[in-house]
Amino acid sequence: MATVIRRRRRGLWMTSLLAAGSLLYTLFVFLPGQRTLSELREKLRRQQEFVVASERLKSTISLTKAQLTQVQDYCARWDCNRPLARRLPEFLARITGAADRNRVTLVRLMPARSEDFSTFERITLEVSVTGPLDGVLGLLQEVDRLPELHWVEHLEIRRVSEGEGQVDSTFRLVLFAGFSEESG
Repeated sequence: MATVIRRRRRGLWMTSLLAAGSLLYTLFVFLPGQRTLSELREKLRRQQEFVVASERLKSTISLTKAQLTQVQDYCARWDCNRPLARRLPEFLARITGAADRNRVTLVRLMPARSEDFSTFERITLEVSVTGPLDGVLGLLQEVDRLPELHWVEHLEIRRVSEGEGQVDSTFRLVLFAGFSEESG
């Protein structure tokens, strides 16, 4: 009987050791592993949501690009009909740049008068420059190549007495803009 009790104690002792080992395994290996696994699953879920959201965003971006292209096309069609008075600073800046490139000095560059007609607008600019003759002629050539509809109404070129090859030039530049379908 004593051997039976010893075997039972040994079995109880082994069972206790196995239970303690499994408890230690659970506390130090299994549960921390589950926590790490849970964190990895959560990270994977967030990344999957990000991928799905980016796919939705890709279609939104392509739709927005298409709409932007349509808006730019629409604006480009109507840009030529934009009132010239609103584009006048751009035009004056191009004339000033042309004068600089041709080594002439702008003495006067100012709008003289503006007339509105039923289908278009007419703006007259008074332009006075001084500089070498070839520079003044180069400026006139650049003005002639400007894309806006225009003409030179009056042109005077006078030689300056104190400088060789120096001239003064005054001209009126007439600009037309805002032509509509009705102007035929």
